[in-house]
Amino acid sequence: MRLKRRLASLLVFPVLLLAGCPDDGVAGDTEADSDDGTTGAMTTAMTTMTTMTPTTMTTMGMDTTAGDDDDDTTAGGDDDDDDDDSTTTGDDDDDDDSTTAGEGSTTAGETTAGETTAGESTTSQETCGDDMVDGDDVCDGIDLGGEDCISQGFDGGTLGCLDDCSAFDTSACTMVTCGDDMIDGTDVCDGIDLDDQDCVSQGFDSGTLACTADCTGFDTSGCANFGGDCCAANATPGCDDDGCTGAICAADPFCCDDQWDDMCAGAALMDPACVGVGGSCPFEGDCCAANGSPGCEDDGCTTAICGADPFCCDNTWDDMCAGAALMDLACVGVGGSCPDPFEGDCCAANGTPGCDDVDCTTVVCGADPFCCDSQWDITCANAATAEVACQGLGGACPGFGDCLNNPEADVCGPGEVCVSDMNMNPTAAVCALFDCAGTGDCPPSPPGGDAPAQCVDVTGDSIADCTLGCSLGETCPTGMSCFAGFLCTW
Repeated sequence: MRLKRRLASLLVFPVLLLAGCPDDGVAGDTEADSDDGTTGAMTTAMTTMTTMTPTTMTTMGMDTTAGDDDDDTTAGGDDDDDDDDSTTTGDDDDDDDSTTAGEGSTTAGETTAGETTAGESTTSQETCGDDMVDGDDVCDGIDLGGEDCISQGFDGGTLGCLDDCSAFDTSACTMVTCGDDMIDGTDVCDGIDLDDQDCVSQGFDSGTLACTADCTGFDTSGCANFGGDCCAANATPGCDDDGCTGAICAADPFCCDDQWDDMCAGAALMDPACVGVGGSCPFEGDCCAANGSPGCEDDGCTTAICGADPFCCDNTWDDMCAGAALMDLACVGVGGSCPDPFEGDCCAANGTPGCDDVDCTTVVCGADPFCCDSQWDITCANAATAEVACQGLGGACPGFGDCLNNPEADVCGPGEVCVSDMNMNPTAAVCALFDCAGTGDCPPSPPGGDAPAQCVDVTGDSIADCTLGCSLGETCPTGMSCFAGFLCTW
């Protein structure tokens, strides 16, 4: 306040001086007459200061405060000034002057430098611990500036911030090392460390689980599902029946851990758990009685019955299965409680159910069940005579079978051979009794037509064969035609 009062007095004083001597030119004479020029200098200085703006004067006051004694003398007058002038320099030890200078200094600090105000503002805005990055913060609490462990060069983990906000805390970040037999980072597995997983947990029946080379997943190439014939070596772990597999592998783990070899298959053939499971494993039990096991001891009978009723093979051969077997020709003569094989000439009435050939009996009885349910009468015999499946069976059944469209073994009777127009891709063929002595050796002709049997050489090998001749225009049996104008063929 004292500085302000002094500046105010300086502003007024020159005015008074000038006002007091308006006419005599005191300012100019005084400056000339004075010995030291003090009065004139002061007048000039004051006049100049009078014309200065308050802002300029205030600045001078601050500069004067910051300056030394010589500067003060130049700005404020000579060395003979009173204590008030010394106060302006801020160098005097006077208590009052010191107080004024302090006040002036405070004003300058606040107005020009702004140190106190700026310092207080910075402290209030840059606060570590408020979960917000500001000022010199690298991070602040949960505010990581969008950074994470990966952006910091790690493979994973949780990035944090140091308590003083000066840097990131990477102590919870991780680096993945694949190949050290220890799961870490993003490893799914690592070498022998499979995280307690195995082939079974991966959905397979057995085998050896491994880890991929890059630790990103499991290698299941050594895993396998059980499959293959239980009663034959199948080169895979286990076999296709769970019950049989469990029984055999319990006694010999190699059969499931490595492969089902001959020893495993041999054990299955002897184990009740593997009976009738399919493949090479046999069914057991009487086909015409409930036997308590799947299937029965005859494969043909089992196939026929289970084809109509899968329960008989999938579960157990019960009374219904046995009853079906008693009525099925595929089960005739298979032993046990099943009826003896049919007997009697298939091409003649024989007074018994069926005839002595299963295939012929099956075909004829399929068309006329009476032939098997009751007896094989003349109607059944006639049907057999006209049936290809009954050709070449001997007895009253005709020879001259159709070996063009059927296997020779199925239609040519005892002593007959298949005679054809060519060995490869024949267009005409017939079963002929080989090396006959006369027509009396020839079998009966098939029904239809009137072509007679003849014992002649038709192949040019000088050996006579029983054939049917049509050289005189005779009619060949049903289904046959006259080949080359002399021989009935199929």
